[in-house]
Amino acid sequence: MLTILALLAASQVQLAVDPVRATLAGQAQCYSPDVARKACVSMASYERVDGRIVNRAVVLLGKSPAVTMETAGTVTISNGAICGAVTERDIRAAKLVADGNPVDPQAAASVLERMVGAMSAVLNKQICTTYVADGDMLLGKVKIEGAAQAEPDEHVRWVSLADGFSVKP
Repeated sequence: MLTILALLAASQVQLAVDPVRATLAGQAQCYSPDVARKACVSMASYERVDGRIVNRAVVLLGKSPAVTMETAGTVTISNGAICGAVTERDIRAAKLVADGNPVDPQAAASVLERMVGAMSAVLNKQICTTYVADGDMLLGKVKIEGAAQAEPDEHVRWVSLADGFSVKP
């Protein structure tokens, strides 16, 4: 759940790396990376749209079939963190893919309705993520409404999309 929250609302800045610039250079953040398999539990990228920073996140929801959820939400840079709030609208507008194929809109609506319920405790709350160096990776540290979370911090690596990294089980 922490992975989903971090991705849907935030990403990187602690190391003076501009996430928009890195994304334009063909990079994305790979959460819980398996470098040998070029697999990520989730990925985040950024773009500037009408003066805003939009975070695009793809999160693995299921392994068999491999189901991913793609969302987009506005984030800001604040005190060395990327911050944003996940909204019900963000979740309902998400795109679901199963084994590489778009999920039927009616089936997707049912899954997304369950996601809204599962995430209700954190919807519309300020979620901020900072990143600190941890060996050759980063460690993502999430705060919700300013409070550190009990779940473990998560390893993150900037990866090149051209290298074939993707979200997969």
